[in-house]
Amino acid sequence: FNYNEHYEFGQLQGRLGFGPQAGIVSQEFRYAQLRGAPLPILWILEYFTLDGEDIRWGRNFRQAGYYCNLLMWSSFAFWILSILLFTTAIASACFLLGITGLLQ
Repeated sequence: FNYNEHYEFGQLQGRLGFGPQAGIVSQEFRYAQLRGAPLPILWILEYFTLDGEDIRWGRNFRQAGYYCNLLMWSSFAFWILSILLFTTAIASACFLLGITGLLQ
């Protein structure tokens, strides 16, 4: 089966619900429902709607992605800094390498 579907997952969350002030994902989900999209596609879109019909999955997924991105970039910065410190101060570099492991 080949589903030729494209949905926009923008950064604008908008208001709750599915009206004209709602977020892009919620509007795309409602449009796919009205159009009669296949059920597997609707299941995936429903996970990313922001508090649509008292389902809070999308909010939790977005927050988890935000914090994962934040922690991975900060651990990358600590890793680069620890590599630079290995040439001069080994004790500080070991400390930063430990922080890198904690952040991952």
